[in-house]
Amino acid sequence: MGKLEQEGIQKITEAIENGEWEAAIDKEDVSSVPDDLMLALEVNDAWIGFENWPASQKKQYLYWLESAKRPERSGFKPLLIWL
Repeated sequence: MGKLEQEGIQKITEAIENGEWEAAIDKEDVSSVPDDLMLALEVNDAWIGFENWPASQKKQYLYWLESAKRPERSGFKPLLIWL
């Protein structure tokens, strides 16, 4: 128990080779905020509030913005109202 099995090592190797490993790391990174979001937050004096959010909350909101299917849902108004 506690040791990585050969099958687990193989899965990690495959993920590294096909790019899934790096994609998973990038998905967890909340230090990179899109410029347009940062500008909207700064203009509305909401940047400090956003900066104080825990990483999990930032990640959830950034994912929500990136995965929006309709442009009106990807805007920043809901965030600015929330802050």
